[in-house]
Amino acid sequence: KTECNLTKEVFEYQLDKLSADMKQDEFENFTRQLACRLITPNLIPQTGPTGGGDGKTDIETHTVSEDVAVHWYVPGGGCQGENKWAFAISCKNKWKEKIRYDVKSIMGTDRSFSKVLFFTNQLVRAKDKTDLYTEFKNAYGVEVEIFDQKWYVQSVFDNKCADIAVDALNLSRTLKPVVTLGPRDFERKKRIDEIE
Repeated sequence: KTECNLTKEVFEYQLDKLSADMKQDEFENFTRQLACRLITPNLIPQTGPTGGGDGKTDIETHTVSEDVAVHWYVPGGGCQGENKWAFAISCKNKWKEKIRYDVKSIMGTDRSFSKVLFFTNQLVRAKDKTDLYTEFKNAYGVEVEIFDQKWYVQSVFDNKCADIAVDALNLSRTLKPVVTLGPRDFERKKRIDEIE
């Protein structure tokens, strides 16, 4: 049994103050870990100037054989074959300006990205997501998905990623999920330890 000590209210508060606390790097690391677990594991994080200044992306995918990808446990199968996805991450309050700038910069690289995934700690209305999807599809011919604060909350609490949130965002260790072993779990663990 796992008991989560992190509450939604505390987590949302932490997301809201990322920019004020200058935790952009922690937020990028948190997003990369969540994306690796829930979206696609074949990620290349940026190396170089903070904010994707070198390659215009914060993270991107690398090519993976479908024989390898078939063994992934992610919804939708992740980014497979010759597809390339670009990830842009921001904790700025003016997220609309940021997404427009990021998508334009990413598409200006001519690196054949088939999808752009934009992550923000802000709340984004469904209408804004739809309007921007259409805007970018018409302007650049690329699909742009927006992952907002609600996605982070769902990932941490519904998809059991509170451990990643506590570690990546440097939250208090007292908020880390606690796993309690039942009697059968304890016996099984003991047996595995003996075998190993």
